[in-house]
Amino acid sequence: MAHFKPILCGFLLLCGVLDASRLEAQAITKRLILKDGSYQLATKWEVNDDRVRYFSSERNEWEEIPISLIDWSATNQYEQDRTAGKMSREAVELDKELQAAREDEELKSPQVAPGLRLPSEGGVYALDTYLAQPQLLPLDQTGGEVNHHKAHNVLRGVINPVGGSKHTIELPGPTSKIQVHAVLPAIYINLDASGEEDESKTTELPWDRFRIVRTQVKGGEYAVAEMLGKQGMNSYVWDFGIHPDAPANLAVIKPDVSEIKKTANEPTDLKKRD
Repeated sequence: MAHFKPILCGFLLLCGVLDASRLEAQAITKRLILKDGSYQLATKWEVNDDRVRYFSSERNEWEEIPISLIDWSATNQYEQDRTAGKMSREAVELDKELQAAREDEELKSPQVAPGLRLPSEGGVYALDTYLAQPQLLPLDQTGGEVNHHKAHNVLRGVINPVGGSKHTIELPGPTSKIQVHAVLPAIYINLDASGEEDESKTTELPWDRFRIVRTQVKGGEYAVAEMLGKQGMNSYVWDFGIHPDAPANLAVIKPDVSEIKKTANEPTDLKKRD
């Protein structure tokens, strides 16, 4: 399983949001039993004329099915048995599998701040704080041009070490369009969200593959660069700036208020002192 690799923005010191559908998937799973003996796993459903609209706990989305296909007697009996604790061995095993699947899904979307989770689809994100609120900023990959001369906005580094020659990467624009307000943000990287990891890279450490480099313009302009071993450095980088007084970013991921309330309402386990 691929996981996010945290990177602390500290000059080459390298340390992957629950939406409404995810909250639905964490609700109690029920069975919508069909007349052919099969069933759909759902957290809720509603009848609309000749169709039943239900929220699938497997696919995390709303779906519809003809009402004529549903065995309401078996569906209601199963729900009564579940509520009364008369679950069959098969149902108990299914609940365990669903719980394990939810926990596995949360591992792909770790929490980085109260109510704020990294997207399971992966990417590169900066953890920022703006107006006392934690936010995740998606960092876009920018293509740079390799030049032998210095330009107004370049990354310093060896991108082709053949013969000891040093080149520079020129990025468009004087500053990055993404401006972080936190003085020391954390950078999270997951470019292998598919879960299919290359066994040859299992021993690779984050700082072996990614580095944070400073641009040559004045001010706090940086970029996350991918190192390609003997090939040097990838000319496509994830650039960002660090300016506490910068305006708000447009594309941000904010904390899920419902999850914060849910966490606040959960009872705290008290342990007896030794």
